[in-house]
Parts: sequence; C-alpha cells; structure tokens
Amino acid sequence: MDKFKRGKPLNSQARQMVFNVYLYFLNEANVFQRHHDGYFKKIQDRVTKATGISRRTLSNILNGKKQNQSMKFSTPKKGKPKSRFRVGLDDFDYCVIRNMIYNFQLTLKELPTINNLRKKLIEAINFKGCAETLRLILKEMGFRFLKTDNNRRLLMEKHDIRLKRIKYLRGIQQLRNSGRNIVFMDESYVHTSHTKTWQDSSKKDIKQPISKGERIIIVHAGNEKGFVPGALMLHKCVDSEGDYHKEINAERYKTWLRNQLIPNLPPNSVLVIGNAPYHNKLSVKPPNSNTPKPQMIAWLQQHNIPHDPKKLKPDLYEIIKRHKEKYTEFAIDRIMEEHGHKIIRLPPYHPDFNPIENIWSQIKQHVAKKNIAMTVTSVKDAISEKINNIGPEEWKKVCDHAVKCEDEYRKFDPRIDSFSDEMIIYTGDSGEESENEQEHNASSDESTMSGIEIFPDSD
Repeated sequence: MDKFKRGKPLNSQARQMVFNVYLYFLNEANVFQRHHDGYFKKIQDRVTKATGISRRTLSNILNGKKQNQSMKFSTPKKGKPKSRFRVGLDDFDYCVIRNMIYNFQLTLKELPTINNLRKKLIEAINFKGCAETLRLILKEMGFRFLKTDNNRRLLMEKHDIRLKRIKYLRGIQQLRNSGRNIVFMDESYVHTSHTKTWQDSSKKDIKQPISKGERIIIVHAGNEKGFVPGALMLHKCVDSEGDYHKEINAERYKTWLRNQLIPNLPPNSVLVIGNAPYHNKLSVKPPNSNTPKPQMIAWLQQHNIPHDPKKLKPDLYEIIKRHKEKYTEFAIDRIMEEHGHKIIRLPPYHPDFNPIENIWSQIKQHVAKKNIAMTVTSVKDAISEKINNIGPEEWKKVCDHAVKCEDEYRKFDPRIDSFSDEMIIYTGDSGEESENEQEHNASSDESTMSGIEIFPDSD
C-alpha cells in the first residue's frame, strides 16, 4: 500500500480498518506464537507495512482504543483548531471606514489599497486586524474591487447597497417635506460591568472587572421633541455574549410596538428602523423556486401579474422574482399601517443616519460614571435616570447632525458615479473581480487570518 500523505488525517472508516488489520495480525500471532523466527510477533511492523501508515499514527489509534474500548473512531481535525480574530468595531467605525475610502477617492484622488487603508484606520480608530481581516470587513460592508484603466483596483460599494442608501435619502426627504412626524428607534445594550477604569492605591495598574457580567438590552424611540413617552423597554439578557439581537424576537418586538410605542405616537407618524432580523419577518412568505406550481400561479393571480399558467415552474418563478420585492410585506409594517403609521428602513451600515445612536453613547457614558454596584438594578436605574434627563435640546442636536450626514451623502453620491466612470474599464457584464481573483490578490498583501468575528455594538 502506498504511504499515506504526511499530515493528512485518517477518516473514521480508515482508522477502523487499520484497527481491524491490527486485530487480524494479533490473532495470527497468537495462532503461530511458536514460530521459530518470531515474524508473526512483529505485529505493529506488519500493520504499518500493510497499511502504509506511520508507527506514530498506529500508536495513537491503539492508545485511543485502549483507553476506551467502546470508543467509536472519528475523523480528527487537521492541526490545531482555527482561531477566530475578534475585531471590536462599533457601528460608527463602519462609517469611518466608508468615509475614509471615499476621502481617498474623491478628495485625495487616490485609489486606496488594503494596506494603506489599514494604516489610516489604525491611526483613526485603533484598528486591530490584519489586512485579510479588513478585506473581510469590506466585503461584509458591500465593497468590491473593480479594475481601472491602469489595471489598478478600485474599491466600490455594490450597486444594491448604494441603491438602498439612495432610496432612503430620497424617501426620508420626501417625508420631511410633507411634514410627517418622523420617529427613530433602535436597540442597544449595557453590561452590568460597564464602568470607568480605576486605579489601585499604588496608582500603578489600571483595573477593570474580569467578567462582563449580565447584559441589559435597551429599546426606545424618539425625535427632536424627545423620547416617545412610555416607549422604554429594558430587558435582561439570558446570554451575556454573542448577538444581543437574538434576545429580542419578532413576537416580543411586536408586543413592544402594540403596547408601548403605537399608543404614544402622534397620528400619521413614520418609524425609522434598522435591519435586525425581527424587523424583517415576513407576514406572508412569497413563493420560492421549490413552491408547488399551483401556489405559484395563485400568487401571480392574487397580484394580477400577467402570466401563462401552461408555462413550466422555472418560467413562472422568473416572473415571480421580477415582482417579489414589490409585493413583499413585513409583519411589523402591516401592524403600523393598521394604525395609520409608516415604516422606513435605514440602509445597512449607516448608523450616522439614526440620531438615537448618539443618544446611546450619552447613556453609556452616564452608566459608566454611576455604575458602582454593578448590578442589574443599579444599571437599569442609571439608564432610566439619564433617559429622563435627555430632553428636546439634546435630541435636536443629534437629529440635526443626522440630517447633515444625509446631505453630505446626497452631495457625494453623484461624484461617486463620475469617479467610477472615469476609472473603470468594463470588460464584460460586471467589472467585479471573481472570488478566486480576490483570494489570489489577498495572498500578496500579507499573512491571512483564519476567521473574523465583528461585534457591531460594543460598550
């Protein structure tokens, strides 16, 4: 048998076969135990020659079985477990990244590379990741590399991300011009250990709590008139780590809408929300490619969409895809519409459009100053105290800042079109690099990390 490739792990079936060969040779040695040359007693040598594995691998298999006779063989993971690199980015760090890219292109007239962008981010936000980590973040944000006229690569936001921003800016402006009451809502959280660092009596070491403690989720809404009365929800998390959005499910969110927000909203209001999963639960799911044909036809008939019922499913689904977005209805949108209100969604990674994000910052600073006991009760009390002290004046400032950010994007979005038209060579239907090209280019920047975890909202 050929020698197994060094470093390649044996799967569970192969390990069981090796062990079976060992048992066969062991039984054979017992039968021929009086053989004069001792050949049959060299069991492990015979197994390694017969199977092509190393003595070390055989020893690992036998030792594992010796320690646990009932053990079932499993395929071991190759090498050490891949580590995950944690990058503590908050929502506004994403804004810094995007604005820095466009500052390179529209102000400095330069094409940022991964490495020089990373250097600037280290200075601006103390970015901790390597070049490949930054590449993954940019990909998540919707940025892609496009080829330019001198064969360099241009970082550009994907079409659908820009389109969502453009539609939002157009929609929010129309709503303001029509005099609608616009309310911004969001969720955030605070750990019970959220406090200022402190020094011991020797003033040599800065100390912080080792554990983050329990976590309190804050849900609220407001506008330039202040917080919506009675809309505050404080929820103690079951899990103090991971994505806190999982703690507020669709049903709990709908209960908050019906019982705390809607009764306190002026008529004909507009609620601006983010893109948490429970914001986007569908009231009725539209057909997908596996939906039975009669249901596809029924959906098309319900929405008076022209179609030929005799066509095959792939033909019908192509028609459905062209109209699906128009007729997609979210559960919370229906609830708000039933009460005479409207919902508009923020574009992804644009917390600068939501003034309540700056309110969260003020609340967390207050908790850090007041949080001495570091208990759930003391943190909730500090949160409520600060919310009661934030009035229309503070809200007016953060709302004006959000409008200013909107106006800035309205000005430079047309410049982005002009800049990309000047720089990009279109070699086909799409100027975007393939995934293989991106992976190849990534290897030339610097050593890569095996993974990334991004925490969009940190204390």
